[in-house]
Amino acid sequence: MLLRRCLTAAALAGLLASCGGDTAGPAHDFTKPTVAITGPAAGPVSDTVVITVTATDNDRVALVEFLINGGLLANSDSTAPYTYTWDTTKYPVGAYDWQAVAIDPSGNTDTSAAVRYTVSR
Repeated sequence: MLLRRCLTAAALAGLLASCGGDTAGPAHDFTKPTVAITGPAAGPVSDTVVITVTATDNDRVALVEFLINGGLLANSDSTAPYTYTWDTTKYPVGAYDWQAVAIDPSGNTDTSAAVRYTVSR
């Protein structure tokens, strides 16, 4: 005779643990990080400028990437404080929109509002 029985979550977890199974399963994080460019303020820049970003997450921030006019720069930063040193002498005079993208270990992302800097000489 087949015995049918409903298992509670606790009973199932206990059964899996007794068999050496993983009771927790993979953690799923759907919370995106937050990111903002905090300095310098928008406006004219020249010479060397340090772009500073703050980023937070419910777990941790794995990486911050820097975008200029929508294009990804080669440099990224995985350690707070998140910064990018921009040598404006290598760019023509004009306006540049900067954004930062924060990525957490689960792949969730957030993109900051754009900050416009104008390279002047």
